[in-house]
Amino acid sequence: MSKEWDDVWFSRTVDREIQMRDFYSGRQYILKYLPRNGTNLEAGSGLGRYVFYLSDLGFNIIGIDVSLQGLISCKNWAGVNKCNNKFICADVRSVPLPDNSISGYISLGVIEHFKEGPEDALKEANRILKDGGIAIISTPNRYSFHTILLSQINKIKLLVKFLLSSLSLYKPKVSQEILFQYEYSVKELVDFARNAGFEVIDYATISLKYPVYALFKTFNKLRFLRKIKGFLFPFLDFLEQTPLRIFGGLSLVIAYKKAKIVECFFCSKLTMPNSQFSVPVCKECSKNISSVILNKYKRGKKVSFHTHTLFSLEQQTTGKCFFCGKKYVSSKYFGDYGFSVSVCPDCRKDPEINIKLANFYLKEVWREYS
Repeated sequence: MSKEWDDVWFSRTVDREIQMRDFYSGRQYILKYLPRNGTNLEAGSGLGRYVFYLSDLGFNIIGIDVSLQGLISCKNWAGVNKCNNKFICADVRSVPLPDNSISGYISLGVIEHFKEGPEDALKEANRILKDGGIAIISTPNRYSFHTILLSQINKIKLLVKFLLSSLSLYKPKVSQEILFQYEYSVKELVDFARNAGFEVIDYATISLKYPVYALFKTFNKLRFLRKIKGFLFPFLDFLEQTPLRIFGGLSLVIAYKKAKIVECFFCSKLTMPNSQFSVPVCKECSKNISSVILNKYKRGKKVSFHTHTLFSLEQQTTGKCFFCGKKYVSSKYFGDYGFSVSVCPDCRKDPEINIKLANFYLKEVWREYS
């Protein structure tokens, strides 16, 4: 599989991948649930889209990918931009890290590519996570309306080809499968996570924009989509807060490694699981952390972007930090980092402020893939 992924990443750039971090959605869950303490891992990091972004927000994160080409591109970009990021070439089913060594695990569109199923990758994630460590897993959604429609069209095409070939009017072409992929419903993904030893704390189907974009692209109608995006995409944002989100492009599950004693999400101290919150919270943090923040981590709280922006590009500007008032120059590659308020480098890396940004000031920045 590494050769196929080498071909994929060879045709893309790190700069563009960083710009596309909201193309599939999911950043709202990552920033809410990924631990600010300890070491995090993105398993299947590709061109480092989230490794570089999260590292610049103060997260300690490692990237692992089976593609040597992808990792070479990441290391070259890191060298040019003086980033101290660690990347490892490895299969996510056999990660070269010790047991109970990481606090957070991200897997975005990776585990669906194994013909034998996702079980081995999820068990490996459970092995390397600390007790109470958070796993954020997403795959294509089996019930995405894009997947359903194209599957029916393909069935019709296969039937027509079969009938024509039986009449000797069509000669099948020899094709080579490039990348194998399953689609999983969110229920299937939840079951996989539980069977691997995780306690599921949140799950959803997300990203209605992506299947709409994919359909328009399939039928060569992107020019028309650009004309109607101004009212169509806000309508899709509204639908994402309704039961119709089940037709979104991605299935997503948030879970933590089950144990009798686990690490507190906020301070990493050992504690017993607390059924009141979606993440492990120790007694001290439940008393000392703002109730406004803790309320966001009570079970059943919905996760969403707070504002939306379409097709904007990152721009380097001079701003005044919303939190400390200090003037600063924004990042060349990350712009405002997808936040609706200006935040200086020191404040955005402060764990307490970082959690506030994730829960109250998160802006979606959606762009086409080009």
